[in-house]
Amino acid sequence: MYCFIPDNDGHWYIIPADKRRETYDYFEKLYSYWEYMPEDEDEPIEPEWINKIKVGISYVTFPSYEYE
Repeated sequence: MYCFIPDNDGHWYIIPADKRRETYDYFEKLYSYWEYMPEDEDEPIEPEWINKIKVGISYVTFPSYEYE
């Protein structure tokens, strides 16, 4: 199963539903990196299972869904 989640900058992502916590952890690391810009650290690498929706979320279509 997959789900939609937003970041704090108005972007939406499709991720595996069982990766929610890991995705929010990644976002927190990314926000912290961009807030403080530490010279001795690289930007966190985006996990391969995070898929940014590159159009407005209202344009996303799918054949069926499951509500939790």
